[in-house]
Amino acid sequence: MFARVPALLVVALLAGCSSGGDAADDVPVSLASNDEMFEWVQELWRIGDESEYGYRMPGSDADVEGTAYVFEKFEEIGLVDVFQEPVSIRTQFPSEWGLEVVSGETTTAISSHFLRYSKLTPEAGVTADMVYVGEGSAAEFDEAGDVAGKIVVVDATAAPTPVLFLSATYSVFEYDPAGTLEGDNAYENFPPRNLTPSFQEAAARGAVGLVAILTFTVDDNNQYLHWYDREGLIPGLSISPNDGDSLRSMLADGPVQATMTLTGTEGVGDSYNVYGTVPGRNYGTDEDEFIAVQSHHDGWATNDASGMAVVFALAQYYAQMPRESRRYSILFFGYGSHFGLLEEGEVGSFIGRKNPEHIYDLILADKVRFAAPIEMIGKQYKVVDRQYVETGLPAPRAFMTNPELPAAILQAAEEAIIEHDYDRSNIAVDFFNGEPKKWEDLVPTVGLISHNAPQFTSADTPDTVMKSDLSKTAAVYVDIIDAAQEAFEADASP
Repeated sequence: MFARVPALLVVALLAGCSSGGDAADDVPVSLASNDEMFEWVQELWRIGDESEYGYRMPGSDADVEGTAYVFEKFEEIGLVDVFQEPVSIRTQFPSEWGLEVVSGETTTAISSHFLRYSKLTPEAGVTADMVYVGEGSAAEFDEAGDVAGKIVVVDATAAPTPVLFLSATYSVFEYDPAGTLEGDNAYENFPPRNLTPSFQEAAARGAVGLVAILTFTVDDNNQYLHWYDREGLIPGLSISPNDGDSLRSMLADGPVQATMTLTGTEGVGDSYNVYGTVPGRNYGTDEDEFIAVQSHHDGWATNDASGMAVVFALAQYYAQMPRESRRYSILFFGYGSHFGLLEEGEVGSFIGRKNPEHIYDLILADKVRFAAPIEMIGKQYKVVDRQYVETGLPAPRAFMTNPELPAAILQAAEEAIIEHDYDRSNIAVDFFNGEPKKWEDLVPTVGLISHNAPQFTSADTPDTVMKSDLSKTAAVYVDIIDAAQEAFEADASP
């Protein structure tokens, strides 16, 4: 249940070195168990699940509560200098949304969900004729005729991404002892390929609304909450595959009129990044440098209470270690607004000059030597006959690295994956998405991401987390972080 403790740190502990976390010398050093980590997942997920929107939406009350949870957990673990940092984001809080269609003499209310940041409607909604445009290509719009003043209906699609694409193009190492990755998909239904272009095409042609049929998901799911209409062009709602079938049939039988409603408030607000540190030998001096370990704290369960649970476990682990055993301090943090837009319209709290954050200031000062962004420890699901079907396997895992990564850390990552039997893993160079993408051009990085099909919906519950691999994930990263400490300390030695 517990990861091995690196021998160097055990020796240091037994030697009675002073600890940054003030841990007693006779306390055994261990990683949190799967049960403890899963409890953290459940607690963080529940904050969003019980909220108005069903998840920790950036800027919402649930986001604020999730921020407080991370802050308190960092303090409980014993990190020092724990603080939260506001990130200015665009907010939109829908209060009412709905879709009502009239076909012949029949009026039908179709269950729908809002598409994030799309244009709000008047209180009475927008009423117009509907027109189906297939997958929303320019040619399909041409074939549909004039859509000005109409509500466009589009099939939103998301093709699977084969593991072969990743392994053949970017992978420098693969661990798949049972051979289960062959012919499998890295992503089952991500990203949607035509939502943005069809939205732009509809708005440019004068449409007054768009209804997206989520063809890539399950029966009655009408949610897809990781896509944004950055310009707020026209109102947008999404509906389930089943309701999409019904709506297409209505449109095939004759004229259909619809009323779309999407009301609420919008403006500018704050999400929060939360930081805490396990001090190294030089903490607080001009010689201090950092290893950064992070995830994001908004969202659901697998995405990304599971990533935060690993961050908590690593923070707790290293807080037990003697301070003198570390040349580099370790900065742990959870980003806010992964699922939001910055005030400037960029996605998520990206590190950049347009969003000067604490961590970015450290990077500018050349104080961060290595980054370990960690996301999503999930089960794999296939979408079969419009149902989520659990395969019994972890979702394929991509460790994302950049060419600047020292060879010793790359080797340590390979060895850790094998030692801890972290199967269905690839190490890819110059392939980045999600949280790891924030780091690709900044510092040497080993970032983990593992997509699964229920993400971005209320179906992302704790049941979708690969509980048996939580502690194992942390153990892999202990070895990688220890290797980074050693590699950079050796590099810094005269």
